[in-house]
Amino acid sequence: MKRLAVPALLLILVLASLPAKAETAYFAVVNQTVSPFESLHQPTVSDRGVMMPHIVLTGESAGPNSLGIRSQWSPDEGYFTLYNSRTQLTFVLGQNTAFSGNERYTAPHFRVIDGENAVFFVPIELVCDVFGFTLTVTPDTKWGTMVRVTNVSTLSDDQFIRFRDWRIQELYDAYTDTLPSPAPPASPGPSAPAVSAPLPPASPSPSAPELFSVSVYLTFDGAAGGATGRLLDFLEREGLPALFFLPPERLADDPASVRRIAARHQIGLLLDEPDGEALDDAVRRGNALLREAAFVKTWLLRADNAPAEPPGYRYWGYTHRFSEEDGAEDVLAVLTPLLQKQTEPADLVLSFPHSDAAADALAELLPMMERDYIRSVNPGEPPAAT
Repeated sequence: MKRLAVPALLLILVLASLPAKAETAYFAVVNQTVSPFESLHQPTVSDRGVMMPHIVLTGESAGPNSLGIRSQWSPDEGYFTLYNSRTQLTFVLGQNTAFSGNERYTAPHFRVIDGENAVFFVPIELVCDVFGFTLTVTPDTKWGTMVRVTNVSTLSDDQFIRFRDWRIQELYDAYTDTLPSPAPPASPGPSAPAVSAPLPPASPSPSAPELFSVSVYLTFDGAAGGATGRLLDFLEREGLPALFFLPPERLADDPASVRRIAARHQIGLLLDEPDGEALDDAVRRGNALLREAAFVKTWLLRADNAPAEPPGYRYWGYTHRFSEEDGAEDVLAVLTPLLQKQTEPADLVLSFPHSDAAADALAELLPMMERDYIRSVNPGEPPAAT
């Protein structure tokens, strides 16, 4: 019977040697999808190895950003199986055993019952070995230890996830809000109670109406060059995520800017209304050039009068598009009334050219947007309507 590889033990020793922090957390990432920092979605590290809840691996099984595996739980037989169209891995509960085809493995695992659902924690190294996935463990992120599983459909490397993913910060903040506050330091000794006048009773205050913030997606259309460097300087200085739609036929003009965009932002392809074979050729050519320039590929497309989506891709439209002729004052005149807090939620997908006017307008708009308005593109979100 095979045993888990020696690197698993080395990985445990490395992680165990890290300095402990009160807010240390483990979080799972599947391709570009970040899971919540809660117990049923967090990986665990112990003498059993790196264990990951199966619901993280099988989430959004049909989506372009998923691993494409499913699960089946047979409580009568005591079998839990992960499978896809080519491979399956079955765990035999209570026996610390798993098998795939003719191979048998020593495989610790455990399950948690959450209401009517069972969550199985499985040894992720074994899962990756059987299904051909890649496992990376990055312990030095500002949110804790990132455990990431990827397959051939991944769009970016670990550094890209660490430096651009807005979603991680949101999930981490939600997690830290649930942690108990540290106890106050003990007093060195008894002290006499302070004498003060009694406080007047608090007067009731009217409750403020609930307000919703506008969600803003910053997108930029056009070839890299010109004012692209200034736009990237501004976005990086302010820590803002953005989505750049670049025309495939211009990707080779400025590969350095393409690499810089890919390091911190999302990239899509800006198509010139192709259809049929021309559309497929443009997408293939664009992704080939993206891989050559920046080692990434994209599933995001933008085109006026967009034709049917190719399998595995999705179009993003826009709610407001600005042209090269629009100055900063034109952009401000349109967006200022839209960026105020409202009593109903609103989503704005803003399309800017690569221009100095766009950089000037964003610098003035940022205080109004309060930075928290700016959202990164989540693969699970539907594309915006044009």
